[in-house]
Amino acid sequence: MAKMINMARTKAERKKEADRWKTDTPENTPDYPYGLSISLEEVDVTKLGLEDCEADDVLELVSEATVTTATSHTINGKKRRSLTIQLRKLSVAKPEKKLDLSATLYPKE
Repeated sequence: MAKMINMARTKAERKKEADRWKTDTPENTPDYPYGLSISLEEVDVTKLGLEDCEADDVLELVSEATVTTATSHTINGKKRRSLTIQLRKLSVAKPEKKLDLSATLYPKE
C-alpha cells in the first residue's frame, strides 16, 4: 500500500487560506479542506456494513479510484492543478487493532 500522507493543513497553510479570503483567522479555518470529505448515504452505509459507526470513530479506508477530470489553470502567474477522483471500489472498516497513526495524523510542526 502507498504511504499515508497527512492531508491536514499546516498552520502556515491555514494562515495563507485565511489571508486569501480575508474572512477568517487561521485558528478558525478547517484542518482539512472541503474536497477531502466524502459523504455516504444510507444505502452506501448499509452496503459497507457501517451501521454502527458514530462521529469520531476512526476507520481504515482503501479505495480504487479513477481520475475523471484533470485541469490546470494559471492564475496570477501561478499554475494550479486540480483533480476530480471517482471512488469506484471501497473497503471501509473499523481497525481490528488499535492503530497508532498519531505521527501521521498529528505531526509536530
